[in-house]
Amino acid sequence: MTEEQKPKKSNPHLISIHKTWLGIGLNEENPNDREEIDGILMDSAVPACCDQGCEVEPDGRCEHGCPSVLIQLGVI
Repeated sequence: MTEEQKPKKSNPHLISIHKTWLGIGLNEENPNDREEIDGILMDSAVPACCDQGCEVEPDGRCEHGCPSVLIQLGVI
């Protein structure tokens, strides 16, 4: 498959929840771990699923348009 044939990502900064979890040192094997999610829910700023390392409000998106980890997990 050539570069022209590859589907383009709608947001080039958006990364998977697994990469986000790994980047902040949480359990990549179980991104739905209730204890880890509960800990993040108490924070006023949480990681966004962004390759730029952005932090956002729990129900927000970063300047690159990437959602918070809580939105991506469907918690919010």
